[in-house]
Amino acid sequence: MSQQINRVLAILEILSDEADGLALGDISTRLGLPKSATHRVLRQLTERDYVKQDAASQRYWLTMRLAVLGFRYLSATRLNEVCQPVLDQLAQE
Repeated sequence: MSQQINRVLAILEILSDEADGLALGDISTRLGLPKSATHRVLRQLTERDYVKQDAASQRYWLTMRLAVLGFRYLSATRLNEVCQPVLDQLAQE
């Protein structure tokens, strides 16, 4: 896996634990990366709407885009069609 992909995933994982977001310096420190490299990744994630930055606090946080992708995938698996009859049976009992 490329270094860039590792950085993207690491940032997404860090931000997933921080509903209030994190400053660039905090993200950089946690990853052990230079601020410039961290900023480049955050800029790309922001351009793709995976991350937003608050203009006042300069903190970054995740958007709902990852959740939307997860729900799209879940829908494509048709898991709900398999589970619904079991859930209906449980509700009747």
